[in-house]
Amino acid sequence: MSINEITQIVLSALGCLGLYILNDLKKSVDMATKSVGQLNIKVGVIIEKTERHDKEIDDMKEKQEQARERIHELASNMKDFRLK
Repeated sequence: MSINEITQIVLSALGCLGLYILNDLKKSVDMATKSVGQLNIKVGVIIEKTERHDKEIDDMKEKQEQARERIHELASNMKDFRLK
């Protein structure tokens, strides 16, 4: 065996090892990409629910304020009615 043949065998073995490592790396990147995609969807759902809850809270506050105003009006009307 000559040095050229030994060099070719070593380089071939290193090439196969490199391909195996790159294939493993590709699988890991694909899995990470899929996981990030799923995470983005879940975060989007959480953000949407939070925004919806914030709107519901604002609506409740507005209704509460309207109820307070109506109670004050009723109380004022009752005072006026009692005074007459």
